[in-house]
Amino acid sequence: IVLYTQDSGVTWSSRPITAAVGYLGAASFPDSSTGYVANGGNRLLKTTDGGATWSARNPNLPGVDAIAFVDAQRGWIVSSDNARVIRTVDGGASWTASGAVTAQRIRSIHFAGASTGWMCGTTGVLFKSVDGGGSWSSRNSGTVVNLNMIRFRDAQNGIAVGDGGVIRGSSDGGETWTTRSLGASGTSQDLTAVTWTGSHWIVVGNGGVVYSSLDGSTWTSHSSGTTKSLGSVTWTGSRIVAVGDAAVILSSP
Repeated sequence: IVLYTQDSGVTWSSRPITAAVGYLGAASFPDSSTGYVANGGNRLLKTTDGGATWSARNPNLPGVDAIAFVDAQRGWIVSSDNARVIRTVDGGASWTASGAVTAQRIRSIHFAGASTGWMCGTTGVLFKSVDGGGSWSSRNSGTVVNLNMIRFRDAQNGIAVGDGGVIRGSSDGGETWTTRSLGASGTSQDLTAVTWTGSHWIVVGNGGVVYSSLDGSTWTSHSSGTTKSLGSVTWTGSRIVAVGDAAVILSSP
């Protein structure tokens, strides 16, 4: 099932996917009509009508761990098989592989435009591409803990979040990374997701933890009203929406 909202997360309705088998994991919606979801196996599903109907796009991978689309046509997916990255420029009709990148599990992929992208994953691995995902080179994240999500607000400034309350930040396009301390309000909970709202960063994690930052360096803790683990957060353009365990959906304001 996919949950769908037309009012920035105030109300939700379900969109059953009859073509899906098993757990629905990674998802990417580049616009209000076009979206892609993976079922944790080798099936990628696409909608062009806001989730009302879905069709299969088989990328010939043993499993899909992460998805990123910058528009309806151009996107990338990462397999669970040695982090192979494949890309499409025609909305998933055909795919081109970049080959294996690492033996570690990639947990997040993000592109700022069609050329420059980043990936992060287990044991702190972090990679950057400047040719649209055709090739990837390793960057030193400065940590060996699992990194769960990476996002850039522009071509230079990015945040990666990980297990044990780890936040790493870059201000040079991901070339170098430094610790971004949560300060006295820090947590040992795993941080699972990060998003940029246009004015500040939002980070969520296990135990319902939520943090915000204007500059990615100084962080403020917020009460989420739940102790359920939060697995994802996004900015809709008018509000912040976070989702988590036990079907928890939070929105602010």
